[in-house]
Amino acid sequence: MFRITNFLAASLLMLHLWSVGLGGMVLTFSPADTTLAIPGSGTTQLTFDVRFAANTGTQALKAYSVVVDLSPPIGNPHPQGISIISANKVVNFGQAFPPSFGSAEGDLFMQDFNNSTPINFTTTPTTIFNFTIAVDSTAFGGDYLLSFVNQNLLGLVDGNGDSIPVNQISLETATIHLQAVPEPSSLLLSSCAMLALLCIAFRKRLMSYSSVYAGRKSGT
Repeated sequence: MFRITNFLAASLLMLHLWSVGLGGMVLTFSPADTTLAIPGSGTTQLTFDVRFAANTGTQALKAYSVVVDLSPPIGNPHPQGISIISANKVVNFGQAFPPSFGSAEGDLFMQDFNNSTPINFTTTPTTIFNFTIAVDSTAFGGDYLLSFVNQNLLGLVDGNGDSIPVNQISLETATIHLQAVPEPSSLLLSSCAMLALLCIAFRKRLMSYSSVYAGRKSGT
């Protein structure tokens, strides 16, 4: 009987640990991979969604605090000509906390909480808020990375008012490929060079045909 009781207790403990390990949340960006052309003048803008989903089953949340960071390509110390310019809540937990831009921890800080009824999330991603990025002509090309800063300001509170452990929060990233658009003068030069190469090739082919024709005529 003692062995059976111990076995049942151990089984229940393992089942509890297994269920806890499967809990938690997944935070993603949408789109996760996109390409933008650096404008010659003015700005180009793109809006990203920040989405929450349960890792498995259903997860209730009463509060969140999230920091989004925009990292430049490798070899550049700071983003130039690209920045987060606005943010809007899509799901309102109930508090009117404004977004914070350009903090020391990241480029965007968003938070919200609900004192009464928690919000339930399933494994289907739900957009919590979105933000807009603007790119101007001073930006340099390369791959920029959007990520969630996994530091003290990252926090998710479940329906019971307990913080979800960091190791139960999956944080995805997004990549922005910035590409420089050739100047009109460069395009014109490229077109002229291509036309010159075509003319040279056509002339060589014409001379070759002429030589073959002359040889056949002299042979007759």
